[in-house]
Parts: sequence; C-alpha cells; structure tokens
Amino acid sequence: MKSDLFRWLIRNIVLSRFFLIFNLLVWGSKEALPQIPPAYTPEMRAEAEVDPLTRIYLAPQRVVWTSSDSLVSDFEVLLNKGNRQAFFGSQPICKIINHDDVRSGLILDFGKEIHGGIQITT
Repeated sequence: MKSDLFRWLIRNIVLSRFFLIFNLLVWGSKEALPQIPPAYTPEMRAEAEVDPLTRIYLAPQRVVWTSSDSLVSDFEVLLNKGNRQAFFGSQPICKIINHDDVRSGLILDFGKEIHGGIQITT
C-alpha cells in the first residue's frame, strides 16, 4: 500500500516537472507568441508582429469643474487609485445624478495632455 502511494507521488512529481520544463522551453522563448491561436501555421506566426504598446491606468490629479454640488457627490474618490473592479459594499463611490431636464457632469484634470480614454465602472 505504501509503495503504491510512493509510486503515485513520484510519478506526479516527475510529470509536473516535465510539464513545467516543457512550458518554459516552448513559451519562454522570444519567438513564442502565446496570444496567437495554435491553428496558425509557422509561416503565419513568423509574419506576426508584437505590439509594444501597453495599457497604463492613470488617476486624475484634480476635479476642475462639477455641474452642481447637489447632483455630483463624493467626486473626491475619483482622485484615488482604483482597482478597476466593480464592487458592492460600503466603499465610497462618486454619484452623478441626472434628472429629467437637468444634466450633471464633471471635468477631470490628469495633469498632462494625454491621448486615450477613460474607463467607467458601474
């Protein structure tokens, strides 16, 4: 009984090491592009280009303007670094309320002129 357990344990260790080394050799090379589907031929992979751009999330530096203090509340939390996840609970949130004829909004200053967009999590 102990010898079967020992063989099973050794086999699993050897297999896990094999897969770890295999993945490092295959996916650890500079030519490996894991985001390309495996159905692509080697010729198609050779012609693929890697985009050097990355996403960077910047928190605003200040709130320049709000339409009305009563319709935009707790806008200071927008200046904090976020985790880009929706949440439900007692964490502070910014509320922007629109009524029938009254539209509310705010203007954020990121400190520099940048190109990009914003991510709004609701």
